[in-house]
Amino acid sequence: MKKFLALLLVLVMAFSCVLVSCNKDNEDPENTSDDDDDFIGLGTGTGTGTGTSGTGVETGNTHTDFTWTDVNETVYVSVARLSVRTDTLVSEETYKGTITFGQSYKRIKYNAQWSLIEYDGGEYYVSSKYVTTDDGSVTFTNVDNKTVYVCAEKALNLREWTDASADADNIEVLVKRGVALTQTGVSKNGKWVRVSYESKTLYCSANYVSETAPTDDDTGSGTQDDTSNLG
Repeated sequence: MKKFLALLLVLVMAFSCVLVSCNKDNEDPENTSDDDDDFIGLGTGTGTGTGTSGTGVETGNTHTDFTWTDVNETVYVSVARLSVRTDTLVSEETYKGTITFGQSYKRIKYNAQWSLIEYDGGEYYVSSKYVTTDDGSVTFTNVDNKTVYVCAEKALNLREWTDASADADNIEVLVKRGVALTQTGVSKNGKWVRVSYESKTLYCSANYVSETAPTDDDTGSGTQDDTSNLG
């Protein structure tokens, strides 16, 4: 009898060990703890935080190890407003400040998503998509305020920054042929003019303004966009 009870006890213990082993093997991996859950570093989250990046949203893969290219060059802001961040994680906590169209900064390194620039006495991150090394359409020579007139066939787009591509969400207002604008500058490449209109600083194609007011009648209801000669 004692031998039987001893054997039964051994069998019960062995069965218990098997159950524990099965439960461990079937554990849901999403329920396990991971130190990386608390990581806040290179990569991006899901929000814009404070400030804006033109009309774009800074995006990317969280916890990504980027491949950087070291440089020593000047870049120019190519959108109306661009957020500067202490890290490449997009959140209110990483927001440092906002830089604006045409401003220039020294770039130290970059990749397809982010650029490290010198700003406010330190080194900070901005979206690579919204800076450029080509200053042709983002730097302007000031001119004495002079009146120019819209000479487009029907109407002309006035934009927040100098991008006339199809996906540029930067049209502030559409002005009709013959409307007077105050020109305050011309771009380095000569393709854009900076104008003042209703107390706002805006940009339009140099091809569709003239110092002489158009005299022909404005007929039809279509509009003349400013993209045809800008590529």
